[in-house]
Amino acid sequence: GDYSPCAYLKTSYIPLSAVVEGRKDIDADYALRLSHFLGAAARFWMNLQVTYDLKIAEEKSGPHILKHVKQLPPVKYPVLPEDNLPTP
Repeated sequence: GDYSPCAYLKTSYIPLSAVVEGRKDIDADYALRLSHFLGAAARFWMNLQVTYDLKIAEEKSGPHILKHVKQLPPVKYPVLPEDNLPTP
């Protein structure tokens, strides 16, 4: 029998080695498969992918964004006197 991770995950479109090597992303379907196969929550696998994507974007685009994208000034909210606060 076939005892490869793909056989257990019931998929051939994304070999586990491609995910491990960073050649393929973990999508929601694959996260569910990994969750069932390995026991960690699907959200854990999706968070790993998002964390990785953000790190790559920060390295690639971060300096350009910091240099060229203007930040909005902080919003100052008016302070109401305590006697004008809404009652719960």
